[in-house]
Amino acid sequence: MDDKLKEIVEYSYNHCEYYKNNYVENIDEEFSNIPILYKKDMQDFSEQLLSDKYDGGKRKNLRVERTSGSSGKFTKIYWNRDEFNASNLSLWRLRYKWYGILPHSKCVTFNSVTFMGDKIHKPQKIQVLGKNILGLSKFHLDNEDLEEYCKKINEFKPEWMLVQTSILKRLTEYLKEKKLYSFKSLKYIELNGEMTLDSEKKYFSEFYKIPIADMYGAAEVNGIAYECPYGRKHVLEDNVYLESINIDGADTAIVTSLHNHAMPIIRYNLGDRISIKSNQVCRCGLNTAYLDTIQGRTSDKIILSNGKYISPYVILYCIEKINEVMYYSILQFKIIQKEIDMVEIYLLFRKDEDVWINQTLEELKTLIKQNCSELQVTISQRSQINYYGTEKYKFFENRIK
Repeated sequence: MDDKLKEIVEYSYNHCEYYKNNYVENIDEEFSNIPILYKKDMQDFSEQLLSDKYDGGKRKNLRVERTSGSSGKFTKIYWNRDEFNASNLSLWRLRYKWYGILPHSKCVTFNSVTFMGDKIHKPQKIQVLGKNILGLSKFHLDNEDLEEYCKKINEFKPEWMLVQTSILKRLTEYLKEKKLYSFKSLKYIELNGEMTLDSEKKYFSEFYKIPIADMYGAAEVNGIAYECPYGRKHVLEDNVYLESINIDGADTAIVTSLHNHAMPIIRYNLGDRISIKSNQVCRCGLNTAYLDTIQGRTSDKIILSNGKYISPYVILYCIEKINEVMYYSILQFKIIQKEIDMVEIYLLFRKDEDVWINQTLEELKTLIKQNCSELQVTISQRSQINYYGTEKYKFFENRIK
């Protein structure tokens, strides 16, 4: 255990009832002896996770962040304000170093919810926060709304955009449909909150012609990994300690915050499938561990009648391989399981790619059959696949009750 990791572990044991009750012997020798923390634990034992240094009235001075899962039940994360800022420092340093973005650089974001006390509220449709943030609502993404957004963005003149992949795709489709150019003031786009495919990154890069990077993070710990100009997602080792542990057959992201002493987050299960590569010198100059893959939720499974499961990422792999060969003619897709042994795949093609559609469908069916022979697949073309709104976009849905 390095010094920073050891310090936060010892602090959590000495000051948090939860860790004192759950740590086992020899934690100083083996970090892996510490039990894994789950979201349900954070919700059920939030008081025990708080440091005794913030008892009573001292808690009112803490910053509160909230995260909401698909169930809508949010989790409160308490931070000392200075430590919250410190946890974002390494990310901001790299934003400036690689893309010229500073904390005061004007930014446009898309928001799904805001919190007032313990209640969730829809955000205002258009909201200027301070001098440098233009907040737009994810609840309003019809053409009339996007027309209004584009005018406001051009008036605001942001230097960068912080946005989910599905929202950026919707905005980009609108701009292309209306034959509008991208925003002249933008010099960088940062994607977060959703998995981004290579085909999507290529699609955005070709249209906006500015740097586009992924930021992998979580409200519980802030930034976890950040993509450099050479495409490598470097672990933000000054902020977190990141592990990939096999849980129920899936390599799962387990993260520890190195900054939060108000509410220590130790070995927290993010529920994402990831693959970590050990430290290697990158062309950007960093020598850190990096994420080789981020594949979304470990709970996503296609169910077979023989009791086995198939990862939906096998089908995603097939779609990406075909898209690469067919000049990225597939714009959007959705995989849905409604019955055992069967999935439906919806595809949205580029409007200028009609000539490739039939061939793409046949090639995709063949490749899926080669990789998932036990699975029955129906593939259909759709004119629209709306996947924006209140929650993160999921390319796979299991609707079997």
